[in-house]
Amino acid sequence: MWTGWIVYPDKRMILRNVLSMDYASRTYLNRTYPLIPAYSPIVVSLLAIIVNLSLAMWYLRTVIYQIRFENCDLSNISFAESSLYRVEFIGCKLTGTNFSESIFNHTTIRDCKGDYVIFSMSKLRNVSFNQCFLRGGGLDNCQFTNVEFEHCNLVEAEFHRTSLKGIDLTSSEIAGIRIGSIPGGELKGATVTSLQALDIARMLGITIKD
Repeated sequence: MWTGWIVYPDKRMILRNVLSMDYASRTYLNRTYPLIPAYSPIVVSLLAIIVNLSLAMWYLRTVIYQIRFENCDLSNISFAESSLYRVEFIGCKLTGTNFSESIFNHTTIRDCKGDYVIFSMSKLRNVSFNQCFLRGGGLDNCQFTNVEFEHCNLVEAEFHRTSLKGIDLTSSEIAGIRIGSIPGGELKGATVTSLQALDIARMLGITIKD
């Protein structure tokens, strides 16, 4: 039995509250921040702006907790800047879905079609990709911690500035994956088959002679 919740903040309301905040009373989201006599009004106003913008950025992040998406068509939907915890995507269509700048923790993505899915600049911890089609996906500038790919299609996927150290790619297709200008930098410490190593060598411009 799965129970969970999704928080979709009213971004316009929060931005409106920040921009129209009454700095004389320091009111924001029905909270009053009293003036501090030891500081000048200008300093207090600047501090109030910093505090409230920080709160706004936190509220602007969509939170998805303990939810299972099964056989859902989520193509081209934006989950950018979201936090996902104990979430499952099972048999979903994720073509072009935008997860950029998101935080994933204890997430399972299985049997999903996610060509050109975007995970750019995301943090993934304890995430499992199983039998997923991720051809041309954007996984660049990501931080991976205990991430696994099992029987996935990663052909022409973008891994620029994403370390694959400790990741076993032997069961997945990785032909033509895109990495950075430093030869093999992203792949250092990854596990690949001998055939995959040959493809990587050719990709890096290495000539192999028998």
